[in-house]
Amino acid sequence: MKQEAQTQCRKTLAGKLASLAPIAVFCLAATPQVAAQSPEFDRYYAPFEARLAAGEDLQTLTDEIEAPLHDVLAGPIPACPAIPPGGFPGVTSRRFYYLSEILPAGIGSNDPACGFWLGCFLDQVAGTVHDTATLVIDRQCVSRRTLVVPDRFVLAGVGLDGAGRLLFNLPSSARALRFKPPAAIPVVIRHSQIRDLSIGNQLCCGQVGIDLSHSTLVDIENVRVSGFAFGIAGHASYFNTIEGSNLSTNGVGIRQGDDTTTWQMRENIISFNRLAGIGFHATTRASVVSGGVLESNPFGAIFLRGTGNIVQSTWFETNGTSNGGFAIRVPPAATNTRILTSLFSNNDILDLSPSTLRCYNTAVGPLIADNCP
Repeated sequence: MKQEAQTQCRKTLAGKLASLAPIAVFCLAATPQVAAQSPEFDRYYAPFEARLAAGEDLQTLTDEIEAPLHDVLAGPIPACPAIPPGGFPGVTSRRFYYLSEILPAGIGSNDPACGFWLGCFLDQVAGTVHDTATLVIDRQCVSRRTLVVPDRFVLAGVGLDGAGRLLFNLPSSARALRFKPPAAIPVVIRHSQIRDLSIGNQLCCGQVGIDLSHSTLVDIENVRVSGFAFGIAGHASYFNTIEGSNLSTNGVGIRQGDDTTTWQMRENIISFNRLAGIGFHATTRASVVSGGVLESNPFGAIFLRGTGNIVQSTWFETNGTSNGGFAIRVPPAATNTRILTSLFSNNDILDLSPSTLRCYNTAVGPLIADNCP
């Protein structure tokens, strides 16, 4: 069945509009399933869902959720030893090495000592022979602290749903992964990458999976992030890429906060998020959603605020079932928004902005008319 589904997904959609809904189900079924959330998550999200249903703006809610975000950096175990001047012996390469090669023996897959040790290593790797390198997470690692990714560094796994997993056991409103706070300039060139990794959250509520705040030129590729209030979020954040990833069963899959510019969000699966698939801030500029699938986000797939933002060649299906059936919501204050060449199945667009252009879109069922000049 999985092989048949993948074959069907590759076929052209031309002339097959009547079968789009079944194809969407098959395509998502071929992707890894994400973990179910506990009743504690239901209790946490219920007031926010009620406020959205009553017409309150998503940005008000996400600003409220984001306000108490903090880092958890201290640990109950002694600091890890200094990295040897010549690096850890026996690693594949000083610049390409595996967590299992540098982690002390005796730390099991569910032992939070792994996260404390990994965090301590990342805190001190800058300037050593293992800096500006690739670290491969090739086993499960549980962390009770925030992990700070160095600049010019690759944090990798062994596949989107492979054995390399970071599982976070954090208090409410804590960051799981972030970059070092800026020292002098507000937005730092990172040249960093997080890829091929599964990132999960074990506790409720309000945490963020990957925080891109104060960062530019970060590449997030082929990751699976689930169980967080925000899968990926950031403010004062420019020119970052999120590609080929599964950002499902969060509160919001991607949250672009204040002062975000030119995020490229390509070929992602963003589904079953409690409040929204993607949320744009009123100050978000020139960011692009292209390709991929946004499905079954009950309060809407994209809340499209800001200036000059684009959605193109993306598949929307059965979003907004608890909020009017709209996949995309464009408020009156959004300017020069573009919604292009996308496919809407059992979905519509709520566009209240006079400057939006909607061009060459396709629908199964009713859809607000295109208005290209």
